[in-house]
Amino acid sequence: MPAIFPRGGKRVREEVKDDKEEDLFKTAESLAPGPKSKGRKKLKPVHRSKHTHVEVLNFQTLSEGLVLLGRVKEVQDYRVMVSLPHGLLGTLPITAISHAYSQRLQALADSDKDDSQEVASPKELFRVGDGVPCCITKVTTKGKKRLVELSCDPRVVNKDLPVMALKAGCVLYGAVQSVEEHGCMMDVGIPGIQAFLTDTGLSAEETQRSVGRCMWCTVTPEAGLEVIARETRVIKVTATDVLESEVSPQSIPSFDCLHPGMKVKVTIEKVLKDGLYVKCIKYKGCVYKTHVTQALALYSVGKEVEGRILYIHPTNKVISLSLLPGLLHCVQSDEAPFAGLSTGDVIEGAEVLYVDKDDAVFFRFQGYTALAPIQHLSDDKIKDINRAFPRGSKHRCRVIGFQPADDMLLVSLKESVMKQRLLSIKDLQPGQIVEGTVETIHNSGVIVTLSRGLTALIPKLHVADIPLKHFDKKFKKGNKVKCRVLKADPRTKKVLLSNKKSLVNTTKDVPASFSDLKAGMQIEGYIIAVKDNGVAVGFCADVKGWVPRSELSTVEITHPETAFYQGQVVRCCVLSCRPEQQNLRLSLIITGKAAIASKAEKMADFEVGKLMEAKVKKKLDKNLEVELLPSGTKALLPREHLSDSPDNQQLLWQALEPGDSVGTIMLLKQTNVTIVTLKESFVSAAREGLIPKSIEDIEPGQLLPGVIKNHQSYGIFVELPGGLGGLAPHKLTMDRPAPDLTKVFDCGQSVVVKVVEVKEDKGRFLCSLRMVDCYHDDPAVGVEMLETYLSERDQYLDCVLNTKAEGLKTGSLITAKVKKKTRDGYICDTTFGLPAIITDLHTGEAELTVGHAVEAVVLHIAVDQSQVCLELSADQSLVSWVSRRAEKRTMDRARVGQHIKAKVLLVKDDFVLMMLKQHAVGMLAFVPRRQHPNDVLARTTSFLTVGEETKVAIQESEGDRVLAILSSLAKEEEERPRHTLKMGDIVTAQIQTILPAQMNLKIGGVSARVHVTEAVDRVENGIFPFKDYKKGQEVKVKIVGFRHFKSFKYLPISHPRLHKAMPECTLKPSKVQQAGCPKEQQASHTHSYQPGDKVPVFAIKYENNKLWVNITPAQSGVISVFDLSRDLGVLKYAEKNFAPGHGYLATVLGVEDDDGVIHLSLTGKKEAVKKNQVVTGKVTSVSDQGVALRLPGDFRGMVPPSDSEEDWQKAWHHLSVGAFIRCLVLCCRHTNRCMLSLNLTHRSEDELKKIHMTVKGQKKKPRQQKRKQNSESEIASETAAGPTSQKRARRRTISASSEESESPSTEAEEEEGEEFLKVDSGFTWNETPTQPKVKDSKEDEEDDDGEEEEKKPPKKKKKKAAAEPSAVSSASQEDVKEDYERRLLTTPNNSQLWIEWMCLQLNEGKVDKARGIANQALQTIALTEEQEKLNMWIALLNLENLYGSKEDVTKTMQRALQVTDPHKLYRRVAAMYSASGNTEEAETIHQTLVRKFKQDRQVWIDFGLFLFKQGRLEPARKLLQRALLSLERRDHVATITQFASLECKHGESERGFTMLEKTISEFPKRSDVMSVYIDMVVRAGDMDRARELFERALTLKNTKFFYKKYLQFEEKHGTEDTLARLRSRIEEEC
Repeated sequence: MPAIFPRGGKRVREEVKDDKEEDLFKTAESLAPGPKSKGRKKLKPVHRSKHTHVEVLNFQTLSEGLVLLGRVKEVQDYRVMVSLPHGLLGTLPITAISHAYSQRLQALADSDKDDSQEVASPKELFRVGDGVPCCITKVTTKGKKRLVELSCDPRVVNKDLPVMALKAGCVLYGAVQSVEEHGCMMDVGIPGIQAFLTDTGLSAEETQRSVGRCMWCTVTPEAGLEVIARETRVIKVTATDVLESEVSPQSIPSFDCLHPGMKVKVTIEKVLKDGLYVKCIKYKGCVYKTHVTQALALYSVGKEVEGRILYIHPTNKVISLSLLPGLLHCVQSDEAPFAGLSTGDVIEGAEVLYVDKDDAVFFRFQGYTALAPIQHLSDDKIKDINRAFPRGSKHRCRVIGFQPADDMLLVSLKESVMKQRLLSIKDLQPGQIVEGTVETIHNSGVIVTLSRGLTALIPKLHVADIPLKHFDKKFKKGNKVKCRVLKADPRTKKVLLSNKKSLVNTTKDVPASFSDLKAGMQIEGYIIAVKDNGVAVGFCADVKGWVPRSELSTVEITHPETAFYQGQVVRCCVLSCRPEQQNLRLSLIITGKAAIASKAEKMADFEVGKLMEAKVKKKLDKNLEVELLPSGTKALLPREHLSDSPDNQQLLWQALEPGDSVGTIMLLKQTNVTIVTLKESFVSAAREGLIPKSIEDIEPGQLLPGVIKNHQSYGIFVELPGGLGGLAPHKLTMDRPAPDLTKVFDCGQSVVVKVVEVKEDKGRFLCSLRMVDCYHDDPAVGVEMLETYLSERDQYLDCVLNTKAEGLKTGSLITAKVKKKTRDGYICDTTFGLPAIITDLHTGEAELTVGHAVEAVVLHIAVDQSQVCLELSADQSLVSWVSRRAEKRTMDRARVGQHIKAKVLLVKDDFVLMMLKQHAVGMLAFVPRRQHPNDVLARTTSFLTVGEETKVAIQESEGDRVLAILSSLAKEEEERPRHTLKMGDIVTAQIQTILPAQMNLKIGGVSARVHVTEAVDRVENGIFPFKDYKKGQEVKVKIVGFRHFKSFKYLPISHPRLHKAMPECTLKPSKVQQAGCPKEQQASHTHSYQPGDKVPVFAIKYENNKLWVNITPAQSGVISVFDLSRDLGVLKYAEKNFAPGHGYLATVLGVEDDDGVIHLSLTGKKEAVKKNQVVTGKVTSVSDQGVALRLPGDFRGMVPPSDSEEDWQKAWHHLSVGAFIRCLVLCCRHTNRCMLSLNLTHRSEDELKKIHMTVKGQKKKPRQQKRKQNSESEIASETAAGPTSQKRARRRTISASSEESESPSTEAEEEEGEEFLKVDSGFTWNETPTQPKVKDSKEDEEDDDGEEEEKKPPKKKKKKAAAEPSAVSSASQEDVKEDYERRLLTTPNNSQLWIEWMCLQLNEGKVDKARGIANQALQTIALTEEQEKLNMWIALLNLENLYGSKEDVTKTMQRALQVTDPHKLYRRVAAMYSASGNTEEAETIHQTLVRKFKQDRQVWIDFGLFLFKQGRLEPARKLLQRALLSLERRDHVATITQFASLECKHGESERGFTMLEKTISEFPKRSDVMSVYIDMVVRAGDMDRARELFERALTLKNTKFFYKKYLQFEEKHGTEDTLARLRSRIEEEC
């Protein structure tokens, strides 16, 4: 115990210390073996074995965590090469310089701004030769390369330095943490300690950029004791006297206080052959022989010298020091090491110092030490190195490298090296021809070794004269190559070469300086960039010149990319050169040299607007070279013509690669090369034939697609296909003035122009870009633009999204993990490996924290430079609804035409994303922001904000993508098929229906019509022009116009929706036989008529004492009843005599200026009302005051009672309202009031009675019936009536064809009766249908008639009944109709009542009326009654299936799909087709069901049942496999069971049993499957197997059910014994 803890301690401690020191410095002789001894003496030989040589570091002894003093050898952009002691080399990444510097770099990387000037570069932080303490962080070996990664961060280097080491004079390595007002705060890496540096030794500008800079500093005298006393945590340091700072023994209380970089005084303890052993303060140390300043023999034991600590050996803890001046001054020196020397210098008279272990020779010259490794002593093998290089001999050598950490040069004495031209970059000159050896091949180029330690890069652009895709096949490692030096930068250590033979072997100059160039010189260069206005040519040493497009060739080259490519070697002529501005202007036009022309082929059969298929040939800088199929002709597809959307242009550019198909393109124009476009606005216009071929094809009023060419102060120039140019003046560019049009209209932007004026002589036109001129309030335009935009984005996303993210789309549910919080929101990681962001607007009520995982909905997939980022919403209400809809596929969907409430989720430049509500809650809809290509202000004006609620109208709903528009912009319009018909086409059409005003046709699948005015060239009075045509007949017609389905307006040929408009046709032989379609033949053309002109007219409708007629499809007229005829008998039945559609020859009376209605007459002239003139009048009232009449020309007249005698006064009471009579005008007043007389010629009473015999008009209707008839008559008449009536018809949204087909028959037609429709199947027309009682209704109406009914003579009724027996049945049908109307007024949503009424009409053979009832029901039944509406749709589809055509069924089906649940509708229609035996259509519907609703088990079972019933067993079995791939796993068992049941019933029963058996073996607890299995076996009659199954079933849980089922089975199929045994068993077990 006293030996371990001696009292007094001092003597014992010294003895222990002396023993320890003695052990450390034993000589080599003491290690000799000797006699064995006892006790502690046996340990002495072990201690005597040390200090025979100096141990130095090598790669094998390096370990992580070791700290060394190194010197900067080379500073690069992203790393610093550090020379370490004893020839070692390490790499210092810029991320390991200091903690503060790493933070600045991270902030710079995260910032969107360019703050790179605020961060100092590594070349500002370090200089070659600076001493840097480094900690080894990683040691790796890659092949023959040994890599050492370092860190000089004070927090790493000084982490083990104790606080007690911070005494006055202590040298520290710290980093500037922040710049303060009077100095800098330093990070010295010691926890809890900060340093304040008052003088950095830097300029003010350098100080501001010095954050992160590392530097040496010393602790000031006043700070040391304070730290030890723990009175402060901040020390003061200085950077001025670091060089002189030297630690004393008193400042090193322990071994841990020593660290590399300290300057200390050491005492030499022993001189060895390879160095010195020294005493460093009181600890052991050593100096290797390469770190002494003189010969070892000159050092004596006990001598004190100054040294700097290099490292502490990791194994024996010996301090390694250096006495070299370069190392002593490396912590603070402005001089670079080895000043005046560079690689490649030849040294004369280098003196040999010594030979080291026969593997190297050390030299000295001019105060430097040099090392020549054995492999660099001679080209030949040296037998005896000591004899060849005796001490003191002098030799000639060449510098090949430097080792700053050892203050030593590397030299070579090999003759081959002495003769070698290239040893360093300084030996290279731009333009020089060099030879090298291929070392490695990379994607960026070929690395070539020029000499030892000198490598260069041949960029990919310069590996050959022409671009090589697989240049790695041309170069092999070890190949010799001859190149020209393009660039040799000693500062960056980069050498670039060119292997282009044209550039290497050229006899022309390849300039390397602007000062070498003069005007007129011919030089060789290579193209570095191809622009639209010229090309840039590069030479050596960053010399560049510009060739304008006019100097490219004597042949005009409009697209330089077609004639030039990047890397092409060209010969240029210098036009001008200004060296001070580094401006060089060149020309490729050289006298005597052939002109450069485009290499692209011109298309022989080029036609503007022609559509072709194409694929990418190769990618150019700004264009795609495509190959037209199938001709193989090359063409150019500019980048700005990839899409109408500027955003998608860049995306498609990145997605398309050589060999990819680009789809359908349009030939745009042809100059020296064929230019094509992929813009959808151009392609769709070409499909519709709207692309003008020349200026002659352009007419005012046309709407044409174009692009913005350029801006001028007076307007915008627009370019159309074919290069046709037009100008849009400023006043015609926008609806409201804009200060700067360049900010709203970009060059290359797609627009639609309306032609205002055409100047054919100049080949130009004036146009308008205003929305009011180019937009027709058609929301479908914006929807189509958005659909194209989204489709193009999908095409790109399919290319960039990895397989893990396949299927990711807007609306997908994903899990995101919050990574960090930013000012914009939360940055997240997703399971797809894609970054995501959740903005503060989309967090909902969820509280997100870092590391928190949250379920989110994908709102948008953003793409920027091939980088994909997801925009998510963590609003749990949205997540809940989307998730619920994904799980429950049977939830109601949004259907086209519906108006639904929606909430804004995301607002982008091109669209707004909304979540639908109501029955479609959980569905996401895209709403376009722009309604038209010219809607340029939509992106800049406020639209909607996130969270705002509005109402939208669904436009498209296919799959998971829903497109909608704001309800305020919606217009109800039935979806129509597209067509390619053009004006003037002569086509064959099939007659569908013949109506009074028109004939409905089908041209292929397109609905068309022939107006009654376009039927014949010559009209016959009272003849129906369609009388010789029949339904189903094929006729040849000519297209003379197009009408909008909704508004019935005639559309211009350039209208964007023309492909969906209804063709207007003609049957007139004069037009059909004439080629083309002149303007006067077009249906929309209006003729000018003068009074007296004879024109053919066709009756539309008689009402209000007027006959409305059609003159042309676009012009109507009116004929007053008084101008129809002079025959009172004709006027008596005017409505019957002038039937709709019948033609007449009329005379023009005049035209009203207000509405343009033409007034006509069939009598040849207008009847004048004047004094003593006999005119026709119509009785309007009869009373005791007289008879009031209506006269021609809006005159009114009165026949007073005094006009006749008493007998005559009795006679006029027989006049009824509506009767026509002749009367004499006695006088007229200015108010158009006349006094009339019935006494025309004062004849006898009998003659007067005969002349004035009154004619009773039509039977008076009850009020309700009359009101109904008037309403229907008005609706029916508005179709073909004048403009005023047509406006009323449009407000009711009833189409012309439906109105004419659905309008009720007139009373006269009802009285005459109708023929039944003859059909092959369906209802039995001769059977009397069961009709509801109408007695009460009839009695009520008779009561309403009042006294008027009582005044009717009974005899007349009987006579009429006898003369017209059909009137009885007509009246009965009328009563039935009224009864149904009355009942439906109380229950309008009762589909059964509507269907009964339809059946009643079908029993009467009135298919059209039944169809009309169905359509009326669909309009009447409320939207909320979905089932009732579905019943009506099914009834209508059944009707069309039985009595209509296939097209009628398809059309009705399309209508129904827009407003009903498609799932229910498809299933009902499939059943309908199956019941009617239409198996092909039924199978088509089933295929649609399994495609659209593949997650629904029942649709697969229905389809399987259909196939089994058809006897198609194999398709049915294959269908099961398809179903199992589509259905969720939970539905598999039920589906297999159902198909097995179908197999048993309709297929092979054994196969079905096998399926059920296999299912039970996999799911033995499924009692429901077992029950089905038992039923199928019993059905097959195999009772023994059934009993076996019952026994198996009784082992399941549900035994009570199976016992009951077993008992029923035995009662029916068993014997008394089996039944008795089962009952006893039940009593025992239950």
